[in-house]
Amino acid sequence: MRNIIIVSLLLGLFSFSVQAQETESKDQLEKDYAALKANSEVVGYAPEQLKLTDAAYEEMQKYHYKSRGAYRTFLRYQTQMRIAQTYAAGAAAKAKAATAELETRYDFMISERAKAMADAQRMLAEQQASAAAAAQQVAEGQAKEASMAAREAALSAREAQLSAQEAQVKMLAMSQELADLKAKQTDRGMVVTLGSALFQTDSATLKAGAERNLGELAKYMTDFPQAKATIEGHTDNTGDPAYNQQLSAKRAQAVANYLTGHGVDASRVSAEGLGQDYPIAPNDTEAGRQQNRRVEVILTQ
Repeated sequence: MRNIIIVSLLLGLFSFSVQAQETESKDQLEKDYAALKANSEVVGYAPEQLKLTDAAYEEMQKYHYKSRGAYRTFLRYQTQMRIAQTYAAGAAAKAKAATAELETRYDFMISERAKAMADAQRMLAEQQASAAAAAQQVAEGQAKEASMAAREAALSAREAQLSAQEAQVKMLAMSQELADLKAKQTDRGMVVTLGSALFQTDSATLKAGAERNLGELAKYMTDFPQAKATIEGHTDNTGDPAYNQQLSAKRAQAVANYLTGHGVDASRVSAEGLGQDYPIAPNDTEAGRQQNRRVEVILTQ
């Protein structure tokens, strides 16, 4: 009898100990479950797994005091595994979401980079097109300038040709108009030589017959208003050189006075005496001295 009582006491103590351990384990599971439910990341990332955990927890709560010890242990283990699986599922879902976000960011960066490269290429193409257009405008401008320069050069050449032809025509007209005066073309211009028929010996007064030659010369100066006359008086070497120089100057001035007196502007006429210094024939014969006593009129345009 005594032994039976002892065994009963021992069994009671063991049963109490087991119940205490089960209660402590259950309390810990309840805390773990409450912490799980309070974890917003797990709730947000693993809702389906959380439903399984909720079902296991509810089953544990429902049958904890109604079932045998082994089944209660199974229910606690099942609940504990569901809690662990929910945490794992939440962590996996979070990692997957983070990976997806990284991939999204990467794709966005790639897209932005591609867009930036496309924009850069577009800007480069626009700049190149603008530069090409500017170069084309410059080339067209240069071509136009070259064409204008060529036309101007051709026009200048034509004007020069026309001027030369005009000069030739004028020269021919001058020669024809001065044909009676036997004008000669020289490097200095058209030269008309008026001999001793203009003046008496040792005189600077024009003869009455000088009107014919000088009249033609005055007419020429009137017909060609651009013409200028340089009148040079010359003598032979007879007599004093100083006197001859003065005489040649007076004779040249007499011819100039005739021209200005017949409508030729004085600015177009100049006169000078060169005396005996520029003979055109020997002075040792009368014929030669007669040639040297002369007035030369150099006509220029």
